[in-house]
Amino acid sequence: MGFLDTLGGLWSDGTLPSAIGHSLLRCLYGFGASVAVGVPLGVLLTLGAPLRRIVRPALSAVQSLPAAALVPVAVVALGESEWAVYAVVLLGAVPSIAVGVASALDQVPPLLTRAGWSLGSDGLHRILRVRVPAALPGFVAAVRQGWTFGWRALMTAELLTRVSLPGVGRILDEGRQRDDLTLVLAAVAVVLTIGVAVEWLLFAPVERRVLAARGLLSPPA
Repeated sequence: MGFLDTLGGLWSDGTLPSAIGHSLLRCLYGFGASVAVGVPLGVLLTLGAPLRRIVRPALSAVQSLPAAALVPVAVVALGESEWAVYAVVLLGAVPSIAVGVASALDQVPPLLTRAGWSLGSDGLHRILRVRVPAALPGFVAAVRQGWTFGWRALMTAELLTRVSLPGVGRILDEGRQRDDLTLVLAAVAVVLTIGVAVEWLLFAPVERRVLAARGLLSPPA
């Protein structure tokens, strides 16, 4: 039986819709928390040299870790629980978002900052009203990359943690334990499909809209 037949069977018996729903909801919560933490953290990284020299390299180091290395850290800290899965998503997505946001702010032309200062904009007001709007395309790219890291981290956490949580990663783990290649391929196909769907249905339109609003979108040939 091919993996397409396996997918059909998982869908017809309700296993696949339930797994997709649980994984997406889990990633939505974890990704939302990652954005809420990562974006302000990225802004803070641009406010002082000590933060830039100490915190940013640490975030880059965590970002370079494979998601599988984050699972034991979360499990030891929080036990075999769903909270450990959320922690893996946070550890996977927050560094990417924060570093991306900081890089986007660093790339804002100094002329814009000086123009804002000459018009009386200073401190937090200058950051929120001048630098952040100018860096918005970079913010979108940072959040987009954070989603990719978070989704990958979630699948790894669902696959490796021993707690029995319904999700696409659990289906992948079942296929591994049963040496069922068709089940493994079916789960991988679902993971890839969801990743591509979110990319093209959510982030690509938002990015095009932001770029078009700033006249940065190339006209069609």
